Amino acid sequence: MAVTVLGIDPGFVDMGLAIIERTATGWSVVHTMTSRTNASQSRSERMAIHCANLLTVTETWRPAIICCEDVQGVFHGAQQHTGKTSAAVLNLLRVEGAAECVAARIGVPFVSVRPQTWRAHFGLGKATDAQIRQMVERIAGKISGSFHAVEAAAMGICGAARWRAAA
Repeated sequence: MAVTVLGIDPGFVDMGLAIIERTATGWSVVHTMTSRTNASQSRSERMAIHCANLLTVTETWRPAIICCEDVQGVFHGAQQHTGKTSAAVLNLLRVEGAAECVAARIGVPFVSVRPQTWRAHFGLGKATDAQIRQMVERIAGKISGSFHAVEAAAMGICGAARWRAAA
């Protein structure tokens, strides 16, 4: 029996979404998209766009689980390397929170995946974007669209594996 998973790469400007399915024969990418906003929009307008896209994807594909990159893990890594501001982290937390609310609304588990966890899951360590795309596509098939969609697929695969292991 196939299990449908929504993977999310949370971003305040661009949020990656990937619907992937796990069947007896492995993973496959069903749908990807990048929810895009721009700097001229208010925080509320951006959140409304992301929430609308989350709701559309979940209503269309009915995932059994939602897996999202853990913003706290993103923050700790970014803070060490790029000095991300607290305002940027708060915006990412808002997006992650919206995803968790959607999971609660539709009654499915929400799994947070730390960046170190999903990278280790795929054996990627400090891999480049191209190497990450290549590994995820080797597992789940060709992914059209932005790198945000590739990371969203990685979140879905890794998060679903962690969820199944915990069940």
